[in-house]
Amino acid sequence: MTLQEQFDETPDELKSENLKELQQAVIRLQKQLKKAKERNEELVEVTKQSAYDAMLSMGEIKPVEEFKVAKGVKGKPEVALWHMTDWQGAKRTTTYDSTIMKKRVMSFAEKAVRITEIHRADHPVKNCTIMFGGDMIEGLFNFPSQVFEIDSTLFEQYVNVSRLAVDVVRYALRHYEKVEVV
Repeated sequence: MTLQEQFDETPDELKSENLKELQQAVIRLQKQLKKAKERNEELVEVTKQSAYDAMLSMGEIKPVEEFKVAKGVKGKPEVALWHMTDWQGAKRTTTYDSTIMKKRVMSFAEKAVRITEIHRADHPVKNCTIMFGGDMIEGLFNFPSQVFEIDSTLFEQYVNVSRLAVDVVRYALRHYEKVEVV
């Protein structure tokens, strides 16, 4: 039974002009809500498709090389911990931008593996935990001049930063038996 049908069943002694206006307002608001929900669903679908297309445009992600387990090392095993945070995806200063961000992040990963290799000479380090923290992208509206201090849009940042996160995990998978992302 529709809302209008329910309203039509209202006893005559309760019907008034004010009640009729309220009923019409409720029906009108429900129609507006339905349209808003449909628009929102369309936006979600377009956003998902755009993100998928953007990742496709960055090229194929090739399979990760198989990790080779080092044998003969004794001792208490340890886990490597990488804390990846505050990349500020598109922040632009005289010494920082998206290109430098990528270089620094991957440099961190390389240095972490070198430190792991030093530790592996003494004890096993087969696993790695990667903690991704906050401030991975640069906002646009936190302060008035911020939109002039970035080198890519929010959407581009989401694509670039998420792809860089994938690259970090893939790099770790080449050097550890198990990689856990938190």
